[in-house]
Order: sequence, then structure tokens, then C-alpha cells
Amino acid sequence: MKEKDKKLRSLHQKMELLHQQIEETLFYSPLITEEKMAVIMRFNYSLLRACQCSTVQMTIADGSKLVLKLELPPPLAH
Repeated sequence: MKEKDKKLRSLHQKMELLHQQIEETLFYSPLITEEKMAVIMRFNYSLLRACQCSTVQMTIADGSKLVLKLELPPPLAH
């Protein structure tokens, strides 16, 4: 197996582990669904700010797309 393939496989394994940890944490949380969604949205906001990007798009296996876009409010008119 090529070194690049090994690194990619390792990355996917780490991503899957992180996904499982987050999913487990949310599953056992006493928060209601809306509160859990708010936590995930705040986390996504932090990640977007950290990577200095404004849009993330992911195509799902069924062809649908998940898009997360950070839009700044328009400037206030004085």
C-alpha cells in the first residue's frame, strides 16, 4: 500500500472515530433535540471561523447536498 493511501486511510479512521465520539455524546446527552442542534451549530460556527472559510459543502451518498454557509449581517445604516 502506498504511503498516501495509508495516510488517507488513517485520516478516515480518525474522522470516523471523532464522528462516533460526537454521536455517542449527543445520544447520551439529556438535552432535547433542538438544544443538541444548537450545540452543533455553535461548534460548526467555531470551525468555520477557525479555518477562515465561509462555506462548506458535502455531497451525501444519495445525491443530496449539505451546505453550511456563514453569512455576515449587512452593515447597519446610520
